[in-house]
Amino acid sequence: MVPFLIHFGVDDCYRVPVLKEAGFRVEECHSLPRLDSALTHFPEPDVVAIAESDEIEAKEAMSLVHSSCAAPLVLFQGRNRCFETSEFRLVIPPLTEPRVWLNDLVSLIEQSRATRSQPHSVRTQSALLRSQVTALITKSRRERRRSASLGDPSRLAGPSK
Repeated sequence: MVPFLIHFGVDDCYRVPVLKEAGFRVEECHSLPRLDSALTHFPEPDVVAIAESDEIEAKEAMSLVHSSCAAPLVLFQGRNRCFETSEFRLVIPPLTEPRVWLNDLVSLIEQSRATRSQPHSVRTQSALLRSQVTALITKSRRERRRSASLGDPSRLAGPSK
């Protein structure tokens, strides 16, 4: 079966063409709405890769992925490293040779597929639920900040006498 990867972010190291040349099917997402749409249309990717560029947008992408699917996250590190790497199953530094990271990626996909084909243990289900709760909390905080930034509409009417 052809490996399927969703790639989020700017591909400034030209990894997407390398993936396609290696036989991967790749869905490129340059924005959060596009990522959301891709996760809706392709709910079970083998892996989701996030290119490190805009830290805030990439963190929102991580939350979206955690809340939408169980695919492992891969980080394509950028020059300005800003992520805690423990949240990723595979971290690929910027100057890593393609043959190295492609082998690591294929191994990760094989492990992930093997795990998904087995019945979920309570521990696996618990970890998935924890990540989904974390994603929902992040989304809720983001919405509260957005709502607060819009201000109180009653103030627009002017002072009451």
